[in-house]
This record gives sequence, C-alpha cells and structure tokens, in this order.
Amino acid sequence: MAIRKMRANLRRLPDLARASREEVDERLVGVLTHLNSPRLPEDDLVIMRDLEAAIDLDSDEFSLARLAVWEYVATTHAGQMGRFEETNGEERFDTLCDTPLDELHRLRDEVVTAMQETWRRATGGRRDGPAIDTVSMARSAACALAEWTTARQVHPEGSSFADIHFTDSLLDLARATAPAWLLNRADRQRAAMPPVDEAGEGRAAFIARTTGATGRRRRTR
Repeated sequence: MAIRKMRANLRRLPDLARASREEVDERLVGVLTHLNSPRLPEDDLVIMRDLEAAIDLDSDEFSLARLAVWEYVATTHAGQMGRFEETNGEERFDTLCDTPLDELHRLRDEVVTAMQETWRRATGGRRDGPAIDTVSMARSAACALAEWTTARQVHPEGSSFADIHFTDSLLDLARATAPAWLLNRADRQRAAMPPVDEAGEGRAAFIARTTGATGRRRRTR
C-alpha cells in the first residue's frame, strides 16, 4: 500500500505526469534507496525533490494509504537521525543484559506504547489494542526492546521510542525536505497555469481585456 501510494504521489510531479511506469519506478527506487541509506543526501535537490513528492507531508488527504507511507518513511528515517556509530550483536546483547531492571521496564513501556500508537493509527482507532501477549507480537516487541536499549544512546537524551519512530522522524523529514517542497510547489503551480497563446497572453487575460464592464465581448472593426 505504501509503495503504490508513493508511486502515485510521484506522478504529481509535472515531469512524471505522463511518464512510463518504468520511469516512475526508477525514480521510486531512488527514493527508497536513499531512505534506507545511513543518511539522506540533503544537498542533492534532485533526490530530495523526489523524496518530498513521494512522501507528500503537505497532504490533507485522510487515507490508510497516506498513513502507510508516513509510517514507513518515519521508521526508516528514524535510524538516520542519530549519530552514526558501529556496533555488533554481541555488544547490543551485553548492553541489554547490563541495563538495570527498572530502566528496562521503562524502555519496555516505551516500546509497547509505540506499538499501540501504530496499531491505533493503522486501524483508525476502530479496533482494540494489539495483543502484545501473543507469541508473534511479544517476539516483535522483544526485538525492538533489545535494539532500542542500544539505539537510544545515539539520540538526544530523553528521546522516546514512539516519538523517534514517528513524530520526531516526520518533523525532521519536513525540515530536510523544506527547500524541495518550495521548488515542487512552484513547479506544480506553473503546470496548473492556463495555456498561453502565441502572443504570450493567457486566456484569462485575453477575456478580461476584450470584455466590457457589462460582461459582453467588445466588437472590433
């Protein structure tokens, strides 16, 4: 759902409006690749304009497809926001084991809260909360907790798992894509302008110039 929506969003770019499926998919792969890289190429306006169009943070549309896009990009971008440090499975396991029990309980609550908020957004609040005590959900929560005990160290102190993986991530994406948003908006406005005749005069301007105060067309001799 997220990929289909991102593809449709990209087609809103004037240069992709009538492009082939292959051309759109090529640009979409570029967006996905950079979302899953260690850092976003914020200095590359070409890539950032495609990213801004694909995620469409400025949209006022309410749909599960839009939320699916935002959930996906927020999760992938969360890992790009922290300091880059190398680690390994053994180190992460030792960090988990060395975490005091009371702090581990607090971090567990952060993970559970994040899962509940994701579930609420995905279901529109129309279903009960996720069954955390099932084997699959408990395993997923445990994996997230094990990773977060280490990953939280590269984020600002006091960061919560839920905020980093949604609200804070989307806000940082909005900041990073702001210049691209301005350029894309200008392009869309130009593409929406009425056609211009050979003399360079727009249709609306021609009608206004050749119409009298009564609203009737002036006759020319």
